[in-house]
This record gives sequence, structure tokens and C-alpha cells, in this order.
Amino acid sequence: MKKILVIYPHDPTTSFLIEPFQYLQRKLKSVTFYEIQPNDDSNNECIELIKKFETIIFMGHGSFQKLSGSKNESYNRDCLISYNEIQKLDSKNWILFSCNSTDLLKKCSNTIQYGIGFGDLPTDFNDIQGIREFDANAYKNINDEIIERFKESINWIISNTISELLEKNLNGLDLYHYMRILISRRMLDILKDPRNTNQKEHAKLLFEMKQEMLITGIKQNI
Repeated sequence: MKKILVIYPHDPTTSFLIEPFQYLQRKLKSVTFYEIQPNDDSNNECIELIKKFETIIFMGHGSFQKLSGSKNESYNRDCLISYNEIQKLDSKNWILFSCNSTDLLKKCSNTIQYGIGFGDLPTDFNDIQGIREFDANAYKNINDEIIERFKESINWIISNTISELLEKNLNGLDLYHYMRILISRRMLDILKDPRNTNQKEHAKLLFEMKQEMLITGIKQNI
């Protein structure tokens, strides 16, 4: 079985993720990268590719029920793969840079080798404004500028995580701890730099990202 597949579904709302995707694509020749185009054929081809790989790295929208496919102004694949479908696949490793992927992985913990996921990752200020309509204190002091910096931090974490995974062939548990170290390092760098404005709010988002991380599965340390 092939080693690592990195997936990015084309989506205007996650276009910031194309930067680490393309950077790593140029750098890591032994890894397969697949950008899902906004059509059924491309999404279906991606599903067939997933079956052939041991480790799946996904960069895009998700929820506790599914990973989302590609979209544009005239096409929307709401579900690329559901947790039920993930459970039916042969045991794999899943690294999911997507919102609420911790809850999705919990549903699959008895069938996957290992999975690393996250809680809420606020990368769209419009979503935050929508949440504030129901809770005026939600994401207090977070503005559009901080969200943009948070997205830069996510890209930095993704790039370093995938590079380290390949270079050192880390198992799931070691990769999980390495990612937590990366997030802590990023937080410290932000707080120490006097040029950064609103650095406490930026660091708080990273702290919450780290706190909500999860590793699960049947073989986390192999």
C-alpha cells in the first residue's frame, strides 16, 4: 500500500490552505498530493485514491459527521466521505486539519490505526459574526486581522508537521506530541514579538487549538 496522500478540496472559503499544499507539493516528491476539482469525477477519483494509501492528510472543511468535498460558485460536494465510510475502509491513519474532526475520529476510533484531529478552527470572520448573533461574547476581541494571522499560523503548523512526518517517519503518538510542541512554539514566538498587535488574542486561538487536539485509534504508537 502507498504511504501518504495529502488532499485539498478546492474551495474559495479555504483558499489559504493552497499555500502549504503547493509548498509541500514542490518540496516532497515522495508524497502524493491531490487537489479535488469542483466536479463529481474529481471527488470520486479522490475516494478511490484514499483506498490505496496508508496515511491520509486532509486539509479542508469538516464536521463531526463527514469531510467535505470541493466547491465553487456552481458546484458543492457537501460530503466527500462520511464517518460511516471511513469505518468501512481498511485500517488507516488520518490527520485531519478540519473543524470538529476530533468528534468525527471518535466515531471511528475502533477501526482506524490512528487519527489526529482538532476542534473548532475559526478561519472565517463571517462565521464568527454569525455566532455572535446568538452569543454576543463569542470569540471576544477577535477581529478579521487576528483571523488572518491565525490562518498563517495554521499554514506554518501544517507545513512543519507534514515535513517532519516524512523526514522522521513518526508514529501517531510522536507526531501528535510534535504538533503540540509546534503550536506552543508558535504561541511563544507571537507573545515575544513586540511588533505583533493583538498577540494575546492570536495566542489564545492557538492555545484553544492545542487544547482541543485529539489522538485516537487502535495503534497510536506504532
